Amino acid sequence: MTDSATQVQTVSTTHVVYAFMRFLRIVQRRKSILIAAVVITTLLGALYYATAERIYRATGQLLVLSKQAEVDGSGGSDTNRQGMLPTYERLFSSAKVLDGAIEILDGLPQEARTDLIQYPRVKWRDQLRERLGATAVRSTNIIEISYLSKQPRTAETVVNAVVQSYTNFIDESHKTVASEIAELLQNDMYRVEERLKEKNQQLLLAKQAVKDLGISKADVVHPAVHKVNKLHTQLVEVQQSRIELQSSLVALQNAVQSGGNLQQHLLALEPTIGKEVVLGALGLSTKDGDVVTHLERMLFEEQASLERLSAFYLENHPEVVRLSNRVVQIQQQVANYTTQKSQLASEEYNRHLGEMLLSLVSENLQQTWLHEQTLQQEFSTAEQEALMLASQWEQIRNLESQAERIRDHDKRLQDRLDEILVKTNHTDVKVSVTSEAFAKNKPVSPRPLWILLMSLVAGVGAGSAVIYIMDVLDDRFRSPEELREELGAPVLAIIRNLPNTTEKGADALHVFTAPDSVESEAFRTLRTTLAFSGTDLDCLSISSSEPSDGKTTVLSNLGVAAAQTGNRTLLIDADMRRPGLSKLFDVRSKKGLGNVLRGSNDVVDMVEDYVLPTGVPNLSMLPAGIRPVDPTGSLSGPRFAELLAWAQDTYDHVLIDTPPILAASDATIIGRLVDGLALVVQPEKNNRRIVHRAVEEIHGSSLHFLGIVANNVSHDSGGYGYGYGYGYGYGYGYGHDERDEFVESETSETSTILVAPSKPPAIHQPVTEKTAIRPRAAKAETTPKIAPQRSKKKKILPRRAA
Repeated sequence: MTDSATQVQTVSTTHVVYAFMRFLRIVQRRKSILIAAVVITTLLGALYYATAERIYRATGQLLVLSKQAEVDGSGGSDTNRQGMLPTYERLFSSAKVLDGAIEILDGLPQEARTDLIQYPRVKWRDQLRERLGATAVRSTNIIEISYLSKQPRTAETVVNAVVQSYTNFIDESHKTVASEIAELLQNDMYRVEERLKEKNQQLLLAKQAVKDLGISKADVVHPAVHKVNKLHTQLVEVQQSRIELQSSLVALQNAVQSGGNLQQHLLALEPTIGKEVVLGALGLSTKDGDVVTHLERMLFEEQASLERLSAFYLENHPEVVRLSNRVVQIQQQVANYTTQKSQLASEEYNRHLGEMLLSLVSENLQQTWLHEQTLQQEFSTAEQEALMLASQWEQIRNLESQAERIRDHDKRLQDRLDEILVKTNHTDVKVSVTSEAFAKNKPVSPRPLWILLMSLVAGVGAGSAVIYIMDVLDDRFRSPEELREELGAPVLAIIRNLPNTTEKGADALHVFTAPDSVESEAFRTLRTTLAFSGTDLDCLSISSSEPSDGKTTVLSNLGVAAAQTGNRTLLIDADMRRPGLSKLFDVRSKKGLGNVLRGSNDVVDMVEDYVLPTGVPNLSMLPAGIRPVDPTGSLSGPRFAELLAWAQDTYDHVLIDTPPILAASDATIIGRLVDGLALVVQPEKNNRRIVHRAVEEIHGSSLHFLGIVANNVSHDSGGYGYGYGYGYGYGYGYGHDERDEFVESETSETSTILVAPSKPPAIHQPVTEKTAIRPRAAKAETTPKIAPQRSKKKKILPRRAA
């Protein structure tokens, strides 16, 4: 996106620079208009300077300094200076000061009122205000007073009168001004205090609404916020317990359904259902554990006693027998407990245990779920209260901030009022004259240099405007340079206007009938320009932007110039709507290109029969022939491409006459199949917009644009123009000839139209490079009296159609 915007900006800048440079060239060509405009405005400026009334200026300076600044020697701070000087500066134009100056002038001689006596007395104040100026000197406490008058001494007198009136006004009115300022400050303070009371009342109500306990300024968490945090913690714990119970219930249900041993779930459920319930489910209690421990201890003691006695007595000894029976009895009791535990694993016991455990876990899960819902409701309510509390606290902080600003404002007003009240009884501003009024004998108006500069600017502007309007109204090209720069294409040749002739065929070609004339040399120049273009141009077409531009004349004479070098050249009349080339050689009734395109026989056989000699050595032509119903479609077919292949294989150069490029698309189709296209322009006849459209059409169709041939240029003028034209009419009704018998019937059989492959986009030659036909060595042939014989070379398609 950035790259695209940068590219658009670059193109726009380039366009502006190009337009400016073009306008400068136009101004250079019409510089006489610009010079005339500058001379006229300069003369008018000189006339104004000679007749204008001389105005003189008197200036004086006053130093305005506060008493406090005078005492401490600071001269006043920048803030005080910026706030004080504009006020005292505007006082010079006040009615009081001006009326006081008028009273002083009334007591002086009449010459002091020279600028006023011609006006009614009621307008004297306005006249003084209009001519008087007061300006504060930057970064100082000095005010400069100036006055404009017809007489220098009068200006000095008026400035002195205004300064005296000003100092009197400051001395007399300062106390009144101080009192008025104090009254204004008191009114402001009253309004500020009312606003402060209102804000304090709002702040009190807001604190009461949130039940402020004096913790607003302390680093203590509000109880509502603490409650939200505590409820959130409890809710998370209950939710975790519910999830664990749900998981245990699912696992227990799976164990019951699969008939598994439920004892393994008892220990996992101990935190939920209690230790007593687990022991009861196992058939035990806390006391059973003590009994088993006691029996095992007794068994150990009896066995130890039996071992001691067995070392001294026989087995039949009564005491040994008693201890042996006692050991067996204790072992039997321990075995009974073991048997009881094994019975707990029975299927019936597991079923009752599963039912009990499912009931206990389900009940605990239901209680946990209800607890969670209750906590969720309490948490939502507490959260809403906390949010409302936060909003209220924000409102309280805003109110406190507003109240603080109002208190600061009130304090500043009070300090200012105290200062004004202290200074009410004495003047705190000192006004002194630092420079007496003085007027130079040199007038300030009119100024000759300024008038000269304005005259030059006005002259250049008016002259440029006239030149621009004339350029807009004159929509023609005036020089080869302008033609080349605006179109961005080289000017291949400049053809003078040729004399009219009624001859036909070779006698109508100026290069053939008058080869040594200056006009013929222009065509040879065109041939040479094309020859040294550095591009292999064996086949090219010539078109124009409008009818009657002389493209057929240029093409036929260029063909003669090429043939005169010994190269075999073929002219093809591809303008089947208005076949000017066929009309020029008086072969309009002959078969030609149209017959080849509409025929069904072999293209080479047909074209060899239709090619005619022109009477010029090495120059042949193919007439337009019958006009097809759809010339564009016929040219788009493969037969035209095959015809060009034969022509390039047989002839050294092939020149094709096409319709104007804006009148029909035939020229565009042909331009895709040839090596290059040249555009004939009559600068005096063609409008710029038409020529620009023609060039844009060529570039838009990606044709190899060779350049411009300027036609009908007068030999007795350095410009363009003049009215040569052999003329035939395009435009509305284009394509209707007086020879209707050679126009194909609309009801004739229509052949299939094949679109030839488009020519790849050609790279346009730079402006400084010229393009054209490349000359070949002359072939050792005599001038053909008939159509050239068919070449034995292998047929190939044109290079740009292949």
